[in-house]
Amino acid sequence: MIDYSKISQAIQMYKSFGYEYIELPWLVSKEDVMITAPDEYHTEKLSDTEYLLGSAEQAFLSLDRRKLLSPAKYVACSPCFRKENVYDDLHKRHFLKVELYQNYDAIYRNSLHEMMDQAINVFTVLSGATFPFVKEEMSDGSFDINYNGIEIGSYGIRHHYDYDLHWVYGAGLAELDLVQ
Repeated sequence: MIDYSKISQAIQMYKSFGYEYIELPWLVSKEDVMITAPDEYHTEKLSDTEYLLGSAEQAFLSLDRRKLLSPAKYVACSPCFRKENVYDDLHKRHFLKVELYQNYDAIYRNSLHEMMDQAINVFTVLSGATFPFVKEEMSDGSFDINYNGIEIGSYGIRHHYDYDLHWVYGAGLAELDLVQ
């Protein structure tokens, strides 16, 4: 079951860190999807022009590329719809997630590390975790935050020159329980 109180608490904590909460569309264009998920296999397509979000990052990009977002730090909550090869306790077809997005100072690694530190703070408070959260740098320069050997969030700096966009993205909280 989704623990909506944790979702709400996470949003409030991120707001206290200076993130602005916004509502996002759940449907985006193929162009928006292709920025973060060029492999359409993992994307839920409704029609030739409408796709369900794989992540709220795609909805942020939809607004940002149309110049509907001011430069700021944003937090939102949306469903994520995924097509996976295998479904299990950690890989679901759909889940609820708090997502973080920053479209200013997005070329600076300190913005990325600040976002990850804030996420670790939220994860620690909401989970009561006793094991440390570990930042693992990936080969492309992005990071995963792991807990007890399980990846619980991905973070990075991306750019898309065709749309003149630079942004920092990250998971604020997924519905999965962190402590078992």
